[in-house]
Amino acid sequence: MIFESRNSIIKYHREYDYSNPTVNADGSLTYPMILEKRWPNDEDIELPPNVSYDNLDGYNRKLYYEFSVEYNRSFGSHNVTALALMNRQVSDSKR
Repeated sequence: MIFESRNSIIKYHREYDYSNPTVNADGSLTYPMILEKRWPNDEDIELPPNVSYDNLDGYNRKLYYEFSVEYNRSFGSHNVTALALMNRQVSDSKR
């Protein structure tokens, strides 16, 4: 569940005990909450608006490819075969 105000986003995480339901007078079920977390909370530290995190534009990229060419030819009673293989692996990252 996310609530948004003008200057910040407030997030909630709630866990319920589904093994212990309570039956209400109208027949509906409710489940007791066993955990509730809210972000930001009173313990969070406000950062100045100009603080940046350098890893936000980081990336990790891997590229692997391979090629093969096979050649078969007969000249009279002679057979000529050849096989050429090539593979390449490229890794690139920015952190």
